[in-house]
Amino acid sequence: MFWFVPYRFPYEASIGDPSQQLLQTLQQEKWQRISHTASATHIKLQHRLPLFFYNSWNPIFAGSFVTEGGRRFLVGYFRINWLVFALIIIFLAQIGYELWSIYHAPASRPGYVANWKEMQWRWELSFLGMFLAINAVGWLIGVPYERRILAAIRESTVS
Repeated sequence: MFWFVPYRFPYEASIGDPSQQLLQTLQQEKWQRISHTASATHIKLQHRLPLFFYNSWNPIFAGSFVTEGGRRFLVGYFRINWLVFALIIIFLAQIGYELWSIYHAPASRPGYVANWKEMQWRWELSFLGMFLAINAVGWLIGVPYERRILAAIRESTVS
């Protein structure tokens, strides 16, 4: 259950149009919380969260229908919101830059307290730990929703 790892779902030839089969499956009451946008070739699925609760790491399945050797497949991957992904990259770059600059800074500087470098290392590493923990919790909260989307797709692949 990792972001941007490709998935591949085969559809039986007897089903007909796989995009219509997927849309019919998603119309069932048990899948009502999965919002979708679909065309004949592309699909985007996302689990709608309850009111007053939003998870920025909520998984989004983005895929397309392809034909190979006379068989139809839904090929896609799970991703997160692009803005969240951009902020993750920005924060990681900032933390990396800070760690790099501390590493290359002299051990003593005029006007700085003694052992400033060790305190700064501790601060930056604790910030990195907090950053990783927040991302891990957001990802873990999204795992059940990812499994639910996968279950809906798998149900649509059988006739």
